[in-house]
Amino acid sequence: MPFYGVVKRTGITDSNALSVAGVASAAGLNPLTDCQKLMPHWLIIPFLFLFGSCIGSFLNVVVWRLPRGKSLLWPPSACPKCNHALAWYDNIPVLGWILLRGRCRYCKEPVSARYPIVEAITGLLFVFYYAAFFIWQLGPSIAVPDSFGIPEYITLTSIDQDWAVYGLMMLLVSALLAVSLIDAELYIIPIEVPWVVAGIAFVVHALIAGPSQVGSLSVGPAIAAFTAGSTIGLGISFLLLLTRIIPRSFPDGEPLLDFERAQMEQELRDRGATAAEFAELPPVATKSRIRREMAWEA
Repeated sequence: MPFYGVVKRTGITDSNALSVAGVASAAGLNPLTDCQKLMPHWLIIPFLFLFGSCIGSFLNVVVWRLPRGKSLLWPPSACPKCNHALAWYDNIPVLGWILLRGRCRYCKEPVSARYPIVEAITGLLFVFYYAAFFIWQLGPSIAVPDSFGIPEYITLTSIDQDWAVYGLMMLLVSALLAVSLIDAELYIIPIEVPWVVAGIAFVVHALIAGPSQVGSLSVGPAIAAFTAGSTIGLGISFLLLLTRIIPRSFPDGEPLLDFERAQMEQELRDRGATAAEFAELPPVATKSRIRREMAWEA
C-alpha cells in the first residue's frame, strides 16, 4: 500500500507520519526490518553494479596472476608495461581506464581494454542475477504442497533475507568467469578455483540448509536421478580412458605454454645452465595444436 494510503486510512496527522518509520509502524510493519523490503530496486541495482565491478577488478588480478604462480594480494597493481605501481584512483573499476583514455599515466603505453570490459561484465552479471532472482522471480525455488497436495513453488523473496544464496551464486558466477578467461588464454583451469568455491559452498549450505530454505541442497528424486546418471557417465568415461578407447590428450606430456617456458629458461639462467640443458627444454605447444587436441576429444 502506498504511504499516503496508510496515512489516510489510519488518520495519522502528526509529524511522525512523514517518516518512513512512522508510516511503517502505522501499517503494522517492523520499521527496522520490513522497511528494508520497501527499498526501491533503483537504489540496490547501482550498488550491486559498483560492487560487482570491484569484484571484476579482482578477477583481472586472478586471471593474470593465479596461473603464473604469483600472489593475489602482493605486490599492488602495476602497469603491465612499465611496472609502475598504480594509484588508487587509477584502479577505479571501468572509470579509471576511461579517464586515462586507455593508457598508462606514467609510460603512456596502451592498456588492454579487457580490464574495463571484465569489470563491466561482472557488474552487469551482479545486476542481472539480482533482477532475475528478486524482480522477475526466476531462479532457485522449492515446491511446497498446499492443503490439497498441489505443489506451490516458493522463490527467493528479497536480498535482505536471501543474501547468502545470492552471494553464493555470485561467487560461482565470478569463478566461472575467471576460469573461462584463463582457459581461453592459456588452455588451463587452475584447480585452486573450484576447490575454493566448493569449500565456501559447503560451509554456506551447512549454515542455511533447511527444508523451507530456497537454494539449499534439498535433493529430490529428479536431482538424485540426475546425480546418479552423471556419476555413472563419469565412471564409463574413466573406463573408456583406461582401455584407451578414448585417446589421452598430449600423450607425450602436458603442453608447455610460452610463459611456462620463459619461467624454465629463467631458472636455468639463474643457475648458470649449459646450452645442452636449454636444448633439452620441450617445445612450446602452439594454439593450433591445442585446438586440434580439443577437437579430437570432442
